[in-house]
Amino acid sequence: MGMVYQADDHELGRTVALKVIRPELARNPDILQRFKQEILLASKVTDRNIIRIYDLGDANGVKFITMEYVAGEDLRAIVRRGKLSPAKAVAVMEQVVSGLEAAHRIGIIHRDLKPGNIMLSSDGRVLVMDFGLARSLDGDG
Repeated sequence: MGMVYQADDHELGRTVALKVIRPELARNPDILQRFKQEILLASKVTDRNIIRIYDLGDANGVKFITMEYVAGEDLRAIVRRGKLSPAKAVAVMEQVVSGLEAAHRIGIIHRDLKPGNIMLSSDGRVLVMDFGLARSLDGDG
């Protein structure tokens, strides 16, 4: 759907991840609604294992989401290099489940859980990302 970049938020003085939607997709109302859905649902979940979403913006027609920047890499990239030890795999999944449990407690179902949507920070924190396909149990899922 787009690319994610590391960026500096000069207004708030912090580093953010900037998820930019591809221009050809930005004209599609369904895709824009998916971006908005990601912000609305993910911002309701407050858990150390869920990526924090800050804002949806538009700069000269380029739509973007700003979110918490996490130094690290996604689980897909890690697994491509080789298998995780059983202990490491369990440690990662415990944190994934903790994040999903926080979402489920408030009625949000992720619906797109895959290694590319799980981020492992350099300090060992695991975060679930990309709530673009998520649904709320209150009305739309």
